[in-house]
Amino acid sequence: MLACALVGDTIMKSRELFDSEFGRAAARWISGVVLAGLTFSCGGPSDADRAEAVRLNESGLQQYRQAAFPAALQQFLAAVKLDATNPEYANNAGMSYLQMGDAGRAAPFFQQALELKPDEAMYHYNIGLAFQAAQDREMAVAAFLKAGALRPDYFDAHAYAGALLFEAGVYSDAVESWERAVAIRPEADLLSNLGVAYMQLDDLEAADRVLRESIAKDPGYADAYYNMGVLRQKQRNNDAAVQNYRKALQLDPNKLAAYMNLGLLLMKQKDRSGAAHNFEEFIRRAPPDAMPAQIADARKRLAELVPRR
Repeated sequence: MLACALVGDTIMKSRELFDSEFGRAAARWISGVVLAGLTFSCGGPSDADRAEAVRLNESGLQQYRQAAFPAALQQFLAAVKLDATNPEYANNAGMSYLQMGDAGRAAPFFQQALELKPDEAMYHYNIGLAFQAAQDREMAVAAFLKAGALRPDYFDAHAYAGALLFEAGVYSDAVESWERAVAIRPEADLLSNLGVAYMQLDDLEAADRVLRESIAKDPGYADAYYNMGVLRQKQRNNDAAVQNYRKALQLDPNKLAAYMNLGLLLMKQKDRSGAAHNFEEFIRRAPPDAMPAQIADARKRLAELVPRR
């Protein structure tokens, strides 16, 4: 099978899957038992059709691995037409559509796979990717949570669920999903993000724990030091915050937020020259079209400092 791999008790039944605008649009593809122009017969495939479907699917897999997605799709669609009882073929067709950027056509094939094999975690995960691509965050989260519930060691399902929950501001649920993910694979970036989520919940002790783990896992990861700087500021340990921001900038000189935070801290510490340098660096490096308000703020603060340097 094609795997596209990134827990709660959410159980996403088939009828719940399309309870959204995007989902209802996908359901209309299925309502006439027609998928992308293929009409499924009610009878099972013959032995000859089944064997040919296997061959077509294998051919499609070879093309998929070579990133020849349109060609792979045609093989998978032909396999589905010959044998609509095999969920793998429908899933593979869905993955091809997804790789081609067509989430609307992908989703019905994932649903077809789920109707045939509702307890397959990968199919829930893949339809979650389709909902995510269609910017239907609620349905994507539900699908990722279901995938993680069916397969507790599904790192990507937990990681993606956590990311979408964090974006939605549901920080406690994001923490739950990310804690499950890091228990499987404690990656530095995910640990750092988990630290930010804990800070959003004002659990500074837990944030400290996971940010230390992130730095220990990858001492060269700039974001972990930046986030540790934010944490130290929250703890009113400004000296430690300065050290962490400087370390973040040493590792990644384009970490723009670190320049601003460091400049503001150095102003408080009466280090006018150091503050001015960081505001100058921010102005020099920030994209003017993307950050006009921040640049204006940095220029204002720099103007207060430069005459007395």
